[in-house]
Amino acid sequence: AADISCSPFPTGPWELLTRKSSYVLSDVRRRSSDRVFHRPSALAILKNTLVIGVEFAQSITEPTLLFFNLREDGYPVYSLGFDATPTSRIGVTALTAGGGHIFAGNGFGSASDVTCQHSTACAQIVIFNITKSEEPLLAGSLQLATAAPPFATTINGSSAGATSITYRRGYIYLGLEKTMGGSEFNIIDVRDPSHPLWIAGVAIGRSVTSMAVTSTRAYLTTSDSKRELIIIDITNPREPKLIGSWDA
Repeated sequence: AADISCSPFPTGPWELLTRKSSYVLSDVRRRSSDRVFHRPSALAILKNTLVIGVEFAQSITEPTLLFFNLREDGYPVYSLGFDATPTSRIGVTALTAGGGHIFAGNGFGSASDVTCQHSTACAQIVIFNITKSEEPLLAGSLQLATAAPPFATTINGSSAGATSITYRRGYIYLGLEKTMGGSEFNIIDVRDPSHPLWIAGVAIGRSVTSMAVTSTRAYLTTSDSKRELIIIDITNPREPKLIGSWDA
């Protein structure tokens, strides 16, 4: 999750993997009759913090981000819950971590209004700082423009929700659901996390379902039946270029 180089070839006795423990996700209201079980959509780890995204809350007041402190033995201890989409039951669809921050992608789009004023309620990205306190602190958020680039509007007239997110060296690479002529692949400068800035994008014409990023390339999987894999040159983050695709 962090920008750390490592070998893609793991070593160790992987044939001896065993489950150490399990954890039931529920909200932390103290009465057992109020327990709500969540369906995870994504997770990320940075330092001693584990965060889990919830894709669909049972009510608009339920948290869509669950933060845990990791004990020395790796067992998670619940820290706090945060409702990243306080006006919708639609929750977090993607998570990434790096630079001392957790970045959550909101999938609220299909239930949102393009006239929504800037707040976490209508932001595609919500950012938390986990280095300055024992608990995560809300550091910033970004609502993508709908009447200007990247034109993050769906064919239904709602804001396009996030579908995938990756952090690398001060930049967020964000995938969106299919837009109405806008950019489904977007690059956001988060070197100042309190003021994230959209800098460029590429129109894909379909939803971006997942992605992996290197220093010069972004590899996207999409909902396009003839271009399931798309390759973008990100050598210059301000001028990304679609350079190839593959039909599975």
